[in-house]
Amino acid sequence: MRTLLLGLLTGLLGAQTLKPQDLAQWLKDREEGKKHFLLIDVRTPQEHESGFIPGTDTLIPLQYFTEGGKVPLTADPEKDTLVIYCRTGHRAGIVQRILQGKGYRWVYNGLGITQWQQAGFSLTTEKPKKNEEKDEGTPTGEIEGIVPPSRVCMTQNTVYDRDLIPVEVNGKTYYGCCAGCAAALQQAPEQYTWATDPISGKRVDKAEAIILNHHGVALYFESMETLRAFLRKSGKPTKGKDI
Repeated sequence: MRTLLLGLLTGLLGAQTLKPQDLAQWLKDREEGKKHFLLIDVRTPQEHESGFIPGTDTLIPLQYFTEGGKVPLTADPEKDTLVIYCRTGHRAGIVQRILQGKGYRWVYNGLGITQWQQAGFSLTTEKPKKNEEKDEGTPTGEIEGIVPPSRVCMTQNTVYDRDLIPVEVNGKTYYGCCAGCAAALQQAPEQYTWATDPISGKRVDKAEAIILNHHGVALYFESMETLRAFLRKSGKPTKGKDI
């Protein structure tokens, strides 16, 4: 009965849904530089710590999407691809509809860890380790204050624990986590070199912005005033550099 209910739920989640086998292939393609997307867990921190899908880029609990009216992402609504998952796909579906309602075109429901495990795939509790051969670093997943631009993949807007690949575009320096992301910055700078300040709504150049690590996702601010306003609104403590 449980399997039947999960199957019915999967059928109701819309055309932009990834089955576990498809998500596994997407993750493999991303590892090989053939595909670019951000894999987001929208469960609670407690659920996340108990086990998550290998390759998860960041944790952004559902409440961050449903409270306050602002989307906690700097992804390009027209071009960037997002894959959302939770436990069964229900919360992921809520976030998918919220993002689609705000103009995000390429949002996929990656269902949940339940379907992932039923398909024979395993979870992990280990944060990704630095790959010395690829030299890509490890995505981080907590609020850790202001981060230097050199530790942000500006294609995927993901914060890493080491300096990334510098890319010169029109006299300014941007960063990518791998050769594919670095190439994307050079080939499509109009898509990846700017973001929107989540408080002021103004366009911000990523090379000049103040960058906050928000659960592993880079948020770009035009000034310390808007960054502090964001922190007051979210009510979240920070670690590391005093802001």
